[in-house]
Amino acid sequence: MCRSHGVPIRMRQGALPVVQACYRNFTRTTPDPDCVLDQATLSATLYAVDAAEARTAGREADPIASGSEPGRRVDLAGLLADLAAI
Repeated sequence: MCRSHGVPIRMRQGALPVVQACYRNFTRTTPDPDCVLDQATLSATLYAVDAAEARTAGREADPIASGSEPGRRVDLAGLLADLAAI
């Protein structure tokens, strides 16, 4: 769980924003606000990356709405390494 959820993530639970992290993290302190990942922002960013990849690959950005097959998966570690090189 910590490998995928070690970073504190702000999510919506009903109408309220809730910060969740592994119970083993932040046992003696709270996470700094600038270190909390916002789930809605992350999802929007990943959607934008997928849409850009879709345009490059010549496919629809939203395979469900278009009825086409989804595009290839993007290796996030490779993507982050590419972005770090910029």
